[in-house]
Amino acid sequence: LAGPPPGTRVLDLCASPGGKTVSMSAAAGEVVACDVRPHRVRLLARTLSRCQARNVAVVHVPAEGALPFRPESFDVVLVDAPCSGLGTIGRDPDVKWTRTADALGRYAALQGAILCEAAAAVRPGGRLVYATCSSEPEENGGVVDAFLAATPTFKRASADAATRPDVDGLDAFFTAVLVRREGA
Repeated sequence: LAGPPPGTRVLDLCASPGGKTVSMSAAAGEVVACDVRPHRVRLLARTLSRCQARNVAVVHVPAEGALPFRPESFDVVLVDAPCSGLGTIGRDPDVKWTRTADALGRYAALQGAILCEAAAAVRPGGRLVYATCSSEPEENGGVVDAFLAATPTFKRASADAATRPDVDGLDAFFTAVLVRREGA
């Protein structure tokens, strides 16, 4: 869903360890891959070096404050947001013992803040792709709905996509593709 058209400029936030970055770099003209934690930035850089992704710049972004990019300068922005990880219980059953109902609200607030910050980097007509590995509505559609209600310059490009272990035989994943309206 984030697959960039050839030659486009892509921003991959929350990019570590780098698998999606490597995949997008095969088509994109330029990819900027970011993370906020220094050890994750180092892991990201190692992955990209090992995979010989030459059109990728790695940027450590501060956890607080604005992204260090010119507004509206990317064709595609991917936010694979930090989440509860409750969609991965099938392969990581211990995750259910480390999450609380209160944590879901904190994750949703963080995800919403990241999505709002990321939106500023999307050019008119560009795509903002939001993804989690959560099965929880408040981290998925709830975050997207709140963002769209507060940000009329964006609209859904298509129906949200989700997988479920009981239906698809995969971890639970969620993705929404949003588009910045032209002239907005």
